[in-house]
Amino acid sequence: MERWPPGCKAFDFLATIQVARSIDELLEHPLLRLAWQKEDLKWMVALAAVSSHRGFRYRE
Repeated sequence: MERWPPGCKAFDFLATIQVARSIDELLEHPLLRLAWQKEDLKWMVALAAVSSHRGFRYRE
């Protein structure tokens, strides 16, 4: 929790995933309402793919 600033849309979205009752509810989240560029999404997906491999450790 200490890494995330108050009101962080990304953290709020992750919390919402746990309780959302439908995909429509998720699609209305402020994080997904932002004007994303295709390039932004590509690097985020690549980062998620790399960091989700077994054995990855976050180091500060």
